[in-house]
Amino acid sequence: MKRLIALLLACVMCVSIAACGSKDTGGETGETASAAGEADGAEAPSEGSTQDGDPLVIWFATAGSRGDHGTCDVTWAGLQELQEKYGDKVEINILEAGTDQSLYEAQFLEILDGGCDIFTCSANYSMADLVSKYVNDYPETVFWFTDMGTEYDFANPETCAGMAFKQNEVMFLAGALAASMSETGIIGFVGGMESTVICDFGAGYIDGAKYINPDIKIIFSFVGNFDDSAKGKELALVQANMGADVIHNVAGTAGLGVMEGAAEAGIRSFGVDIDQYETFTSKGDTATADAIITSSLKKWDYSHCGFIERYIEDPDSIQWGVIERWGIKENGVGLCKNEHYLENVPEDLQKLVDDLEAKVTAGEIEVTSAMGMDPADWEAMKQSVALE
Repeated sequence: MKRLIALLLACVMCVSIAACGSKDTGGETGETASAAGEADGAEAPSEGSTQDGDPLVIWFATAGSRGDHGTCDVTWAGLQELQEKYGDKVEINILEAGTDQSLYEAQFLEILDGGCDIFTCSANYSMADLVSKYVNDYPETVFWFTDMGTEYDFANPETCAGMAFKQNEVMFLAGALAASMSETGIIGFVGGMESTVICDFGAGYIDGAKYINPDIKIIFSFVGNFDDSAKGKELALVQANMGADVIHNVAGTAGLGVMEGAAEAGIRSFGVDIDQYETFTSKGDTATADAIITSSLKKWDYSHCGFIERYIEDPDSIQWGVIERWGIKENGVGLCKNEHYLENVPEDLQKLVDDLEAKVTAGEIEVTSAMGMDPADWEAMKQSVALE
């Protein structure tokens, strides 16, 4: 039924839809909001469109909140662009569920009971696992899960699909660049928790760094969570004292402290997920921003919005019951090449990154992944670059 709705929407989609603005609300834990409902000055669809039928109701559930200068802001901005593009054909909503998992089920069920055509969320904080308990009770809803592991047993393979980032590919580029810019031959990595996905970041980082310098040393530290920015800063300062002169943050909110600590120690850092140079610039912290070389992007906006567009425009392209892998070639990940990067990374190293990117895309370089890796092999990989 939902695939039929999507096809009908595609058939009646107007050539152009009048834009609608939206308010910046900031958001609170458990808050829900509709992009369509928040729109100011929305105009009627342009000639050639139709108002027949109900809008496609879409919910994006996140543990974050708007105003986080992070993945929630990036994703919500993309969803608002979709609302503007499709006008009254869609109704896009956000659930800012917070990090208290005990509250999730009630919030999810309220949304599903109220009528939802597409429910999209990430695997973070076990959101995908919790909502999966109810997918068979709502056969008219389709579910899209992002940032998954490479294997997942969908409760209903006819209405569920998902994707996993190939973060190891972008981290190969980051590791190569970090090793190229390091003067001490020692670089750092601060992760939130030593989970499979974070280890996948680390595997690519090791591969890329060793590609440039087989004798590179990498200090690995883990905060233990993704929230403690003070601990992140402390670990960055410790790594700097041990000789690391470039540190990659893969620690969520805790990673903000990692980059602040690196700047305070007078060394360079890498951001993650989004353009974190822009994050600190927008906050007025130019000292930390200037110390950030670039960021290893996971394209969260595209991961959610890309599915919705495919569902509307090309539903046959969706692989139901399958975890798709999105790397550099699929536009799922990439190194941030903003003006700061172009001005501060030497041209020869920019060319190196571009060449390596092309080789990874073409399959000429196969980057090691920690997905499905035996824990003992991951430990051996870390030991291969450990300080003696």
